[in-house]
Amino acid sequence: MLCFKCIVSRYRLLLLRKFTTYLKLVKNLIQNYSREKSSSEPTFDLFETPNISKLRCMSKKLRFYEQKRGLLFQNILGSFFGFKNYVEHEDGIDIISYDHKIAIELKYRSNTDNHSSRSFNNEKLRKFKRKNKNYRVIYAFINCSSAEKTSVGLTKSITFGDETIEYVYGVKVFELIYNDAFLFMIKFIKNELCKNDINIDDTDADSVISDF
Repeated sequence: MLCFKCIVSRYRLLLLRKFTTYLKLVKNLIQNYSREKSSSEPTFDLFETPNISKLRCMSKKLRFYEQKRGLLFQNILGSFFGFKNYVEHEDGIDIISYDHKIAIELKYRSNTDNHSSRSFNNEKLRKFKRKNKNYRVIYAFINCSSAEKTSVGLTKSITFGDETIEYVYGVKVFELIYNDAFLFMIKFIKNELCKNDINIDDTDADSVISDF
């Protein structure tokens, strides 16, 4: 019969192996994200100039990668232990945890929702909460309106209809998922994004300049 210390040691080793596997998954997700290319050209402008053309191409690429970041972080956070990425969930939930009884609507930035979109997502969370009373429903925003709010984080609750919805901002989103390891994971993800930074190539900008 195994002693208590041996059981604890084996359990810690198992957790370490699972965590190492997860970190490899995060690396692969970021590498795949960095390899994606924006396929379509910017809108044609008869009076385009070389520098404006380069700025337009850069702007389009930035929008492309910003949009892809939302899905990247949904995949990263939704792949952690006890959580599941629910891209095609019938209730429209982004991330769910059956273990922790949490349902999450995730946004990369707090300013990507207009009023109608915010109301739609609140209603989606309200309906989920009504059908699943033992769950916490959370509207999570990775980036806030300022660096201070994002780096400090914020949590609050609102009443939408007849249900309570939690709003979680900035680093508090990572604390919700990773608990005590949230600072390590923020640094790890940032480091991997820097190591796999996207290639900025504006040579294709010349192709959209008119020869008129």
